[in-house]
Amino acid sequence: MNDCAVNDREAGVVVRTIATIEAMGIPLVVLFAPRGAELSTIREEMAVLGEVFGQREKALALADYLAGTETLIRERTAGIPEQEKTRLLYLGLNPDIRKTGGADLSGV
Repeated sequence: MNDCAVNDREAGVVVRTIATIEAMGIPLVVLFAPRGAELSTIREEMAVLGEVFGQREKALALADYLAGTETLIRERTAGIPEQEKTRLLYLGLNPDIRKTGGADLSGV
């Protein structure tokens, strides 16, 4: 489930959907990403997903790498006045990962 399929404007739908899935005995993990979420919340979400998939340490290493990259970008752009900074965040998967159908933490 994601916030595009079931969003916060449909709180009753969210509760019913979760209850229906749980009633069927299907294991369920729900991550709600609030609008305007910061990169700082991603580490916790990645830890949960790492736990679910038995890859907690790799997920945390990936989260640390992401945080380090964010720090590097902030340091390199610190001297640019706020009004001159471009507002853009681009995240993408390695094209080879797409061929295998998912994310790969083996290189972390």
